[in-house]
Amino acid sequence: MSEPDSDLLDSLIKRMQEGTADRLERQRQEAGELKTREELDSARRLEEMWMQEYERQRAIADAQVEQRRQEQLLVRYVLIGAAVIILVLVALTVVLSLSGGESGPESLLPLFIAYV
Repeated sequence: MSEPDSDLLDSLIKRMQEGTADRLERQRQEAGELKTREELDSARRLEEMWMQEYERQRAIADAQVEQRRQEQLLVRYVLIGAAVIILVLVALTVVLSLSGGESGPESLLPLFIAYV
């Protein structure tokens, strides 16, 4: 006889030998063990879900910090660019006022022609 057949036969013989009260008591104990196992599995799955959610929230927070850093860097570059443009305009105004007071755009041509 093969192993599964002998297991089945053993199970049938054991069932016939034990009484209804014994069988019900065994089933009650197995049900309690099963419930305990299911509760532990459920708690483990819930813990895994919370850990995944924590990691997801952390990744979102890290991405937001990086985005804020990049935005601040961009604002700095824009402000520096604006400051340079303002300084150039102030310098041109000073040079123009010292060169004779002409204020039209054509008065800027000699400044650029000398370097071309």
